[in-house]
Amino acid sequence: MGCMKPLPTLLLGAAIAVGGPAVLATSSASSAADRLEPAVASMQEQEPSLEEAMTAMKKSLRKLRRGLPKDDVDMAAMVEHVLDAQAYAQISRLMQPHYAEKIPEAQRKTYLQEYRIMQLQMIQKMFDLEIALVKEDREAAQKVLAEVLAFEKAGHEKFNVE
Repeated sequence: MGCMKPLPTLLLGAAIAVGGPAVLATSSASSAADRLEPAVASMQEQEPSLEEAMTAMKKSLRKLRRGLPKDDVDMAAMVEHVLDAQAYAQISRLMQPHYAEKIPEAQRKTYLQEYRIMQLQMIQKMFDLEIALVKEDREAAQKVLAEVLAFEKAGHEKFNVE
């Protein structure tokens, strides 16, 4: 297991890939595509396993859980942690849990669809968390983080990730 680097640029690349309006509004489509290539290359070079991506996401979420309750929390640092968590969630949503191999073939497609949908819902919640952090609304951020952590736990229970 190699050393995982933070991937906030990967999240930027993912936003560009899905037509992120904030990115495209500030630049031409060609320059957005130019920025996408290094992010994709970075992801391909690292090729983290699902376990590595999940572990890295969990570390970022732990930093958020520990940092947000502090009165003197550095909100900019918290934004960086949520960006990292989002990036690793983006990676893991495209992977297949090892447990899927144990699912009968007839049910595997549904299992994998449910896994991906749950990952996408988790990413949506992380976007809500990022919004609260950008607004510097610590109370809202703590509430959304609790939802993210509950979602993470439910996903691990359902998909036997841990």
